[in-house]
Amino acid sequence: DIAATASGLSQGIAGAVGRAATGREQDWGTDYGAGFNRVVGSPMLTASEKGSTQQIRAEVFGNDDGTLQKKSDHAADPALQQYQWGAGGNHHAVSAADELSAAMNFQGGVITGMTEAQTRAYAATTANTESTFNQYAVNKYGYSGQYQFGAMALADVGLVDKHKLEMASESVRDGGYEQKQWLENPDNWTLRGGQQTFLADKGLQDRAFVAYTNMHVKAGVRSGAIGSGDDAGHIAGYAKAAHLKGTVGANKLFLDGVATHDANGTSTATYAKQASAAMNNLAPAVEVKLRGA
Repeated sequence: DIAATASGLSQGIAGAVGRAATGREQDWGTDYGAGFNRVVGSPMLTASEKGSTQQIRAEVFGNDDGTLQKKSDHAADPALQQYQWGAGGNHHAVSAADELSAAMNFQGGVITGMTEAQTRAYAATTANTESTFNQYAVNKYGYSGQYQFGAMALADVGLVDKHKLEMASESVRDGGYEQKQWLENPDNWTLRGGQQTFLADKGLQDRAFVAYTNMHVKAGVRSGAIGSGDDAGHIAGYAKAAHLKGTVGANKLFLDGVATHDANGTSTATYAKQASAAMNNLAPAVEVKLRGA
């Protein structure tokens, strides 16, 4: 217990420092829980952001014990009763209902290779990990909205002036500190009102997310990382890895088996597993809701 508590404190402090440095929302409980669970390894302890230690181990080494039913205060919901959390599960117990709600409020259309329910599930799990569903979120680097779009992504979907972005500093183009101020200037957008209009319009963010994801899926097909017979779990995994590190990072993971990390230390492999799990776990619950169960 002493060792676990010490590990939790250490992880909490390290997490607080890391989140402060990267502009991520502070979450002492998540970081403490991650360190505590790492030592004790008990499924009865508070789960970390990535799930219990057993779930993390199952993601890496495989799980021979079958799937686990995640219990929550919303168990009476017939859709949530079908929300199975097995290997690859990655969220807090309360977020099952949050993700389901976010999925049902999605307004963006359908992603290539996914059904409507799968698209909604993928969007919800991405919005959860990127901003905890906050459409108004802007971090210290200027990444904006529930999906944390940077200038390059916004330019790719036509919301930021590509020519002006090409003329901007390297820091802006690479998503550094200067990006924040650059995106605050509405003159750099093709959208009237610029960033504030983007943040205020959830439907626009959802549609931009689908357009951006479809670009990644198309690139994955061209590179051979996505094949004609691949299921939604594979496609979503590739797409979320690309959302984190672009198609170069996604191709490196899916073609070469090499995971890369962003400035926060988040791995493309982790993102891919989260998205794949959402296809198996959240998407069926969304399908139940769509059918009016």
